[in-house]
Amino acid sequence: MSFEEIMEEIKLGLTGEVEKDVIYIMQKNKEYKKSSFAEEIGRETGKMIYNILPDEEKVIFERLLMEDTETIEKKIKNIENEVKECNYMKAVEIAETIIPNIQSDGKSDGNFDYVCLSNLFELYLYTKIYKKGSRVKPTPFNFSYVFRLYGFALFKLSKDNEAEKAYENAVFWNPIGTDALLDLGEIKFLKKKYKSFLEIIKNCLDYSYDINQTALCYYNLGRYYFEKENYELAINMYILSHYFKPNKASYQKIQNLVSEKGIELKPPSVDDMKKICNSIGVRMGINPLVVNLAASMGTEAKKHGNIEAAKYFYDILFSLTGDKAILDIVFDYMKQIKDKK
Repeated sequence: MSFEEIMEEIKLGLTGEVEKDVIYIMQKNKEYKKSSFAEEIGRETGKMIYNILPDEEKVIFERLLMEDTETIEKKIKNIENEVKECNYMKAVEIAETIIPNIQSDGKSDGNFDYVCLSNLFELYLYTKIYKKGSRVKPTPFNFSYVFRLYGFALFKLSKDNEAEKAYENAVFWNPIGTDALLDLGEIKFLKKKYKSFLEIIKNCLDYSYDINQTALCYYNLGRYYFEKENYELAINMYILSHYFKPNKASYQKIQNLVSEKGIELKPPSVDDMKKICNSIGVRMGINPLVVNLAASMGTEAKKHGNIEAAKYFYDILFSLTGDKAILDIVFDYMKQIKDKK
């Protein structure tokens, strides 16, 4: 597709509803990050977002943003590259030229919450589960991601306290982002702040809509209970992690507990595991509210004839449930989308 065709495709998906359109434009921009027109698309989608905002919101954006978005996006890409090359000091230096644009007196102006949500589904998670009924607007650029990169580079430079603060800021700007939550949880664990670590992992389970991350949450719970020398609970959490996503790390931890700690391997039934989780106040499996949200949004999109949106939500639903009937719907929508093009 040419640049003009891509932009026309993006414009066709606009609904006229500011909140939905801003998130939609950001999502489309992310989709085309690897396109040969990525820079031009980023510049035009940035203008589109700015132009659809009410005048009072433009003023707020101007207050928050001291440099133009295009310049900052280039700096973020430079931070990514420096991190990949293990040039952590340089990554920190670049990040610290961006962070003054992020500091503000809060993420709410009384009417809207300003947040860095990663995709359309996170928008609904935030407004229907995390803070029901809230109205949100995206920040001028991804504050949360900048703090995650900054925190990682600081951690690699053994600046654990500064890294912890950076990760806390990442979660502040995206409180339902499981990547940011897991980053923060990891540094809390390494600093032996186990109470905070446990709370973060429980929160992560509430908002997880990815089986891999759900499995990682239970793996982390296994680590927690191992540190607490409750090896029975540790092995059960590792078993639960392996159940959601078979992985070598959980399998090895299970084997080590059997051989080194003499724990008898007796895989519990689903009912037994539910009782174990209930006894320690840990969610067993995916949050039903998240599953219901994916199902209801898919049905809503289907009702309005929005095939691409319906496929998006049903993809999430299938990943969470493994329901063959959902997979058939996804394949059908894939065919319809292909036929449209």
